[in-house]
Amino acid sequence: MEVIDRLRDVLLCLGELEDAGRESYRHGGAGRPPRNPLNILKVLAVKLVRNLQSDREL
Repeated sequence: MEVIDRLRDVLLCLGELEDAGRESYRHGGAGRPPRNPLNILKVLAVKLVRNLQSDREL
């Protein structure tokens, strides 16, 4: 359970970083908005901790 608690702390810290860097990822043009790299990192961390093999399992 300690790993999950540590992961939760890391994700909270990343959330604070995301708030600080949100302005850099605003999208004003045509097409889809860009994906935030911190959100991708969060998903990969959860995938690693839960030992999931594919993105579909996530």
